[in-house]
Amino acid sequence: ITDVSTNSDDYEPRTCTITFLAGETENADCIISARSDDVKECDEDLRADLSIPGDQPDVMTEDPDMALVTIEDNTVMTISIELPRYTVKEDVGTFDVNVTASAPTSFDYNVTVTMTPGTAVAGQDYVPRVYVVPFSAGETESSFFVELIDDNILENPPVNSMTDLLESFTLNLVLGTEVIDKGILLGSNSNSDVIIMDNDVVVRFRQPSVTVLEGNDAPVEVIVEGDLSQSIIITVTPMNVTAISSEDYDGDDLTYTFIGQNDRFMDSSTQTILTIPDGIFEDIEEFKLNMFVNDPSRISIGSPGMMTVFIQDALFDQDNATIIGDPLYEVPLSDTDDIWTDPALGEVALCYEVHGLAGSTFNVISDRCVSVNAHYRAGVNDTVLNFIQQIGITADGDTLCHSLEFNRVGCVGTIDGSEISTSWMNVDGIRVRKHRNGKRFTVSVKNCDARRRLTMWVICTKRTTDENLHFQVLYADGLTPESHGLLG
Repeated sequence: ITDVSTNSDDYEPRTCTITFLAGETENADCIISARSDDVKECDEDLRADLSIPGDQPDVMTEDPDMALVTIEDNTVMTISIELPRYTVKEDVGTFDVNVTASAPTSFDYNVTVTMTPGTAVAGQDYVPRVYVVPFSAGETESSFFVELIDDNILENPPVNSMTDLLESFTLNLVLGTEVIDKGILLGSNSNSDVIIMDNDVVVRFRQPSVTVLEGNDAPVEVIVEGDLSQSIIITVTPMNVTAISSEDYDGDDLTYTFIGQNDRFMDSSTQTILTIPDGIFEDIEEFKLNMFVNDPSRISIGSPGMMTVFIQDALFDQDNATIIGDPLYEVPLSDTDDIWTDPALGEVALCYEVHGLAGSTFNVISDRCVSVNAHYRAGVNDTVLNFIQQIGITADGDTLCHSLEFNRVGCVGTIDGSEISTSWMNVDGIRVRKHRNGKRFTVSVKNCDARRRLTMWVICTKRTTDENLHFQVLYADGLTPESHGLLG
C-alpha cells in the first residue's frame, strides 16, 4: 500500500500476501480499512500495487496490476456563532464574538458575518461592518470584534420598563459557495442577537414651578430614569430672583443621592426648602432652582431642568381684603338673570365683574387654603374694560396650581387642557362644569372650614360693550372675616 494524497493515519497500514489454492481464480483476502479521523478534509487516495513474490516463473502480472483507492470524507462539519445572544453595556466600546467549527479541517477557508439592524440604528448605536472571519487548517475557533457607539442619549423616554432601555441588532453567519462545496454547513447558531443596554440617565424636576404660602415648605421632587445601576448624585442650587436667600427662603443647596440599583429604571426623591415669613405685605416673590449632576458624561438634565418657586404672601392686604393687586374697578350686574341665590343658605349673592389693567395680575387667598391668580388681557372694543381669559387655582391645600382657560367663541372651557363638560369634573379640590344652558361655567372650591363652597361663574354672553369673555367673582352674604371668599 502506498500513500498518494493521504498518510498512514487515514487507514490501517498492512502488506497483504494472497494465496490462491488450486482451482481458485479469485481471492479477497486483502482488506484495506479506512480510519475515521473527525477532520473535515478532501477525499484522499492511496495506491495498491500487485507483485509476485519469490520464485514463481509460471505466474506473472498483467494490467491492471495497480488499484487506486479513494477514501471519501464523511465528516459532518458545521459552523456557528458561539452564543445565540450577547448582552452588553452601551459604553463597552468593543467586544469579541467567537465563531466555532464542529471539526478541524485540513484546508484554510473563510466565513462571512453581516449585521442586520433592529431597534438599534447602524451608525448611531453600532459601527456597521461586513466581517471576513478566517480559519486556518486545524483551527476550530476564530473571532472578530463588534464596535458599539455610546450616544449619551437616553433611549425611549419616558422609561416605563427595563425593556425601554434596550436596543438590538443581529449578527448573521454566511457561507460562500466554495465553503459549502467542501461540505461545511451552518450550525444551530447561525444568527446571534446583540442586546445593547443603555447606560444613560436623565434627571429632571417633577414640575416646572410650585407656589407656596410664605412660611411653608416648598416641595422639590427630582426624578431619575434610565440606567440606575450606578450611584447618582444631584445637587439642586437655589438662585435669587425677587426672593432673597436667608431673608425669604433657606438658600442651602439640596443633595439627592440615589444608590445604584440593577432592577430599577426610574426613581424619585423629594426634599423641601423652607420659606421664611418676614411680616411684610408684598407681592409674590420667586426664586429659581438649578440642577447639577456628578457625572455629566453619563447623566443628562432633561426638562424641566429648572424649577421656579413662587412665594405667596401669607398676610392679607387689609385695605383690599384678600385681593393682592387691586382690580381697576368692579362693575355690578343689575339684570335679574345675574342675581343668583345660594340654594344652601337662601341668601342673595352679590354679583359683579372684575376688571384690571391689561398685562397685570391679581391674586386672591381664602383662608390660606384656596388661592387664585388671574391675568388680565386687553379688551377689544373697550380698552378700559379689560378681561381675564386665564386663571390658576390652588385648592384644598394642594401644592399644584391648575390652569383654567375659557373662550367666548362657542363658550368652550378647559382645565389643564381637558374640555369642561356639563358633568362635574373634580381636580384636586376644584369642581368645574358647564351649565346646561351652554352660556356659563361654574367653578367651585371647598372653603377651608368646610361650611360652604366658594363659587365663581364664568359668563360667555356679552355683558358690556366689550365683546370678550368676563369672569365674575361672587361674594356671598354673611361670610366671617376668616373666610374672605375669593369667590364667595
